[in-house]
Amino acid sequence: KPFQSMSWKSSRPASEKLGLHKLVGNTKLLVEAPGGGPQANSPGEKFWSVGGPSVGYGGSATPRRPYLGKGPLAQSVEAQFDGKQLKQYSSDAGALLTSRNPVRTGAAQLLQWVERELQLQGTHGPLMMQDRVRIFNEAFCQSMDMLPDYRPLFVSVLRENEALTSCLQEQLRDMANVEGRMKTIKMESLSFVGESTVKYQEEIAALRRKLSACESHRDKLLEEKQEMDDQFLELQQKSERDRWLASESHAQNLDILNNLDRHEKQVEALRVQEREMHAEIIKLQQQSKDKDKRISAVEESLNAERDNAANMVPREEYEALKDELHTAKLKIQELEDKFANKQKDYLNIVDTYSRSIGQSIGEEARPLTPRPIWHHCKGIIDPENLRSIEKAEHLQELLMKIVGSARTLLAAYGLATAAQKSNIIQKFAKHPQTVALAAESKLQGQGDSRQKDAPGGLEDPPNGEMSASGGGSEKPGEAAEKYDESKWLAPDMDPNTPEPLRHAEKCRNYLFSRKRTADFLQSVMKSRFDDGDDSLRRPFLEDMMEQGGQLEPASGASGDEEILLPVFAINIFSSVRRHASEPDFLGYMLLIMGRISDSVVRDNRNLCSEILRIFGTHFETPDGTTRITKQKFFYGLHEVLPHKEKEHCQDLVTYFPPGGPNVLINYEWLLQDDLYVISPIVYALRLQHLEESLSLCDRIEKAFRGCVKEGATTVKFEHAEAACKEDAQLTLLQPEDFARAFQMPVDDLESATEGEAGKLIELMKHGGIFRELFFPALPDDDGEEGEEDVVPDETGDMQAT
Repeated sequence: KPFQSMSWKSSRPASEKLGLHKLVGNTKLLVEAPGGGPQANSPGEKFWSVGGPSVGYGGSATPRRPYLGKGPLAQSVEAQFDGKQLKQYSSDAGALLTSRNPVRTGAAQLLQWVERELQLQGTHGPLMMQDRVRIFNEAFCQSMDMLPDYRPLFVSVLRENEALTSCLQEQLRDMANVEGRMKTIKMESLSFVGESTVKYQEEIAALRRKLSACESHRDKLLEEKQEMDDQFLELQQKSERDRWLASESHAQNLDILNNLDRHEKQVEALRVQEREMHAEIIKLQQQSKDKDKRISAVEESLNAERDNAANMVPREEYEALKDELHTAKLKIQELEDKFANKQKDYLNIVDTYSRSIGQSIGEEARPLTPRPIWHHCKGIIDPENLRSIEKAEHLQELLMKIVGSARTLLAAYGLATAAQKSNIIQKFAKHPQTVALAAESKLQGQGDSRQKDAPGGLEDPPNGEMSASGGGSEKPGEAAEKYDESKWLAPDMDPNTPEPLRHAEKCRNYLFSRKRTADFLQSVMKSRFDDGDDSLRRPFLEDMMEQGGQLEPASGASGDEEILLPVFAINIFSSVRRHASEPDFLGYMLLIMGRISDSVVRDNRNLCSEILRIFGTHFETPDGTTRITKQKFFYGLHEVLPHKEKEHCQDLVTYFPPGGPNVLINYEWLLQDDLYVISPIVYALRLQHLEESLSLCDRIEKAFRGCVKEGATTVKFEHAEAACKEDAQLTLLQPEDFARAFQMPVDDLESATEGEAGKLIELMKHGGIFRELFFPALPDDDGEEGEEDVVPDETGDMQAT
């Protein structure tokens, strides 16, 4: 079959693909030779049919092409024979063709043999492709033997056919694998179709069941729809009736609203009148309180004058004593003159003796005992004119005068007002032993004697302390008795005094100063902070009494006499209560009484220094100084203390220097915190901090005490947390605060965790909520809401609105 399609047409591309051009070079192939067949005189003419069209292997006739000359291969054959031989061959061949019938050529014989072999092989069944190819290969080999001149060409063709056959066999083997895979896919497809058919049948059955259920449900819904239609008609009739009633009611409501509007206007007018009356009542009550205070002050002055008048000596005795005093002064002056003369004589004798023995006594010579080095003190003393004892007495008197005058002046500029407005001062600093910040002097006609007789004046009692009452209602006899017992503390069974510090008998008074008392209490606090929560969960009084026994004897006691522990603690508490009108000692007293914690006292002491640090760091002024306007100072205080109540903010304005909001003030001067000279604004801020912290401590203690069952001393975490959530301010407590109180990690804290109530309360008072609410902090970038405005009033002073 493949040979039937071959023709004598030009097939150069096919020959180049099979590599035939490599055998004959760039010349044309035999099939491309003109004439369509061999020449008549060529030696291979016996292999071709004589005359007529050329016959291919398939027996099909192809038309001859016109003769265009001899090809290269024919020319090469003719070159091997001479002209005579060629003519002889052609004549012999012509004689054979004309003398007898045409005989078969070699190609026809090969074709006949091929057909016979194919028929013989095909009698036993279908003939395999390999057998057919084998038969044709044998015929091809025979043709190669018959045409030795074309053997290279036929060998090349055979090689190309074998390569093509190998390639086709490889493809056949690959197609066998693909056929197996396709069969496998077919079987899987049939299996999948079977499974899908089963699933579809099951799904169809389920859908049919659902369809039947839906149809039954539809029938029920149709029945219900019919019932609802009937009800709708009935309700529509009712709706028409109700609509008419609603229109009637609407008209009535309009009348009622108009009447209500008239009544609301009347009520609003009455409310305005009520507010005006309430403001008037408050104003009158304030005036009444001021008048009562003035009346009580006048009554106290009158009582003091009555007492003085009752105890005054007769005029004759007064004149006699005055004469004696004058005589004594003259005698003292005379003795001083004699002493000066004696001193001069002594110096002359010493000078004469020194010159006689050749010894010089310089001015730098010091006595055997150390002598203080005196300075000018900015013009307060003269270092060269007075002796040491005179300088010491002068400075002591001057110090008392400066402190008394400074406090009196500051009290007039706001300290007294702040103390009167403070609830914590009124509750804890009104003990008879507490010294007032500045006591009012008693007016008398004898010059400076009014200062000496004043309870809080420039001259203290002989024991170095101010009057215990601070009120000026003591009689001279009582003062003399206290003077005699200046080294003893009176019995103290006051209920506000902690029980370990109460004493029914008098005990020695060691006259602790402010500095000695504050240093000792600060050392106790420092040791408690260093020891951590194990020490902070105990009451402060226990550590104070424990550390007090390790101190040296107090000043004024002999070397062999040591301070007994109860006496030392009693003297510390007595000193604290004596100065309880000052913020430092008021905080110490509340700490000893167990009302607040060490952290609150520490924050109170550092309150103003922290505000000053924040102002200096984050509120810079254009000129780089500490001078800002009153309005900016007020806003700055409100920003660093955002949780302060509005009433407290309004109270702070009253302690500012006078002037309008744009008056420049020095905030560094106003926020100066000193133990002896107290700024009014600092005094008010620290008292407010103590009052706010005390209130929060009381609420914490109340919440935890309320969780303690009768007869028990422990508290569960779940009960404590629930009690704190009921208080709006205690909801800010964090899990870390409870974990610190129960002394365990936050992750280990469970609802059933228990702890001793007293220790829990002490540690909760050290929580971070106190610093979060009451300690100064940097303001947020977005600011705080609810900021008060500061506007000047009619006099130019600032008022918070």
